[in-house]
Amino acid sequence: SFGLSNPDADSNDISSIAPTPAFTHLYIKDAHLLPQCKIGVSAVHKQGIMALRHYKCGDCIYDDIALLTCPGFELLWSSDPSTQITKLWCLYCKMPASKRAYFDEILFCDEQGMIHVDVTHKVNRLSMQPTFKLRYTSSSDAAAADATAATPKETCFDFMQWCKVITTFKLNALRDSVYYVSSKLNHSCAPNAYLTHEGTLKAIREIERGEELFISYLKRDASLYKYQQLRSMEIQRTKGFYCKCVRCKVTNPPDMIWDDARNFKCQHCQNGVVSWNMSSSRLYTACNHAECGKFPSTLAQSKYMATEKKLSVFLLENTGDIDVNALRMKPHIPSNEDDDEKQENGKSKLSAELKVLLMDAEQYLTRHYLLIALYHRLCQVNLHIDWLRLRYKSMHGIYAAPNDCLLRACIEYHRFIPLLTVADIMSASDRSQNKQQTVNKYQTEMDSLEARIECMKNAIN
Repeated sequence: SFGLSNPDADSNDISSIAPTPAFTHLYIKDAHLLPQCKIGVSAVHKQGIMALRHYKCGDCIYDDIALLTCPGFELLWSSDPSTQITKLWCLYCKMPASKRAYFDEILFCDEQGMIHVDVTHKVNRLSMQPTFKLRYTSSSDAAAADATAATPKETCFDFMQWCKVITTFKLNALRDSVYYVSSKLNHSCAPNAYLTHEGTLKAIREIERGEELFISYLKRDASLYKYQQLRSMEIQRTKGFYCKCVRCKVTNPPDMIWDDARNFKCQHCQNGVVSWNMSSSRLYTACNHAECGKFPSTLAQSKYMATEKKLSVFLLENTGDIDVNALRMKPHIPSNEDDDEKQENGKSKLSAELKVLLMDAEQYLTRHYLLIALYHRLCQVNLHIDWLRLRYKSMHGIYAAPNDCLLRACIEYHRFIPLLTVADIMSASDRSQNKQQTVNKYQTEMDSLEARIECMKNAIN
């Protein structure tokens, strides 16, 4: 136990659980946490945090405090590692002795992994700079000057200690901060909890008593909509391990969907779904429709790959990402003066080449991460209610749990539904007859989205 549970106490009586003496001065005294979770054996890692009671969606599990914060570390690590290394070392040296002892002894540090190798290369490159040698003294010189120093000096350079501190921070940091307890949370691409920027851990779905708490280590919530291989590569690059969560390690799914973010329309029946399965020699699964069950032909597979390639090239040439805020753009609202083609959908202002690309994407892809990126890009090119609706529904079909990215897409779609209602009423041939039907149809959709938005806000805000 890390001090939030007493193994001899009754597990049903939360009030009887007392912190261990070793942890009192570090955590309970500073954070005033109720003991509602404990350290236990994890199915995906050595240890994890387990819930000691049942939580509903939106419940606050605990409020954590940051042990060490280095602003901008994650963002600037790739472009300016030297500054981040020296800044983090200075912050580490200024920590109180009790916090520094917890950082060194309790937090996980893998000195054999690829993250440690990357850190050693960057620290070694930094130590070879002439300006660095003028500012920092070697560990042997510092030891000769003060052999009894218990607190590390900012100007003292010990290669192994620097590498260990930087590696520990990189492996345990969440949003540029290392937390007392939350840094013990394990990763999942389908998390059941959300860590806010203030350090509050909130449940984003029903959590049963004894269930392990998971959060997402991905830099952005938009990465939750990438397919398994891309998510695994990001986790391996930033945290140095392979993800083994329920979304990444799928075995015998009942719906034959092996990857929820990379699926294709069956070209035999047009009703079923063909899923990407990298572990299979065929790479593609059979159609999941009960009356079809056929594997895609060689021609269909080539169409799938060609469509993905064209979409990827288009998205790379048109820079941006899924997190770009499109709220400042004004949507196109049809009117009586518009012709029939412009009133039909949002394709009227697209180029011929983009229309062909969109047609191919909708013909061959379904529940696909590239479709979300394409609809988002179309919202930027020509913000229309069609793209807002398709983007939200595509995201909801892949991963519907509360997150920042889905919340923004839902809010944008909900914001423009009244404008769509007015447009449909104006374009109707008999306004008096269809007015109430149109209003009722969109009112039902708005009520559903409002409930969804309120649920997500309670879970992650």
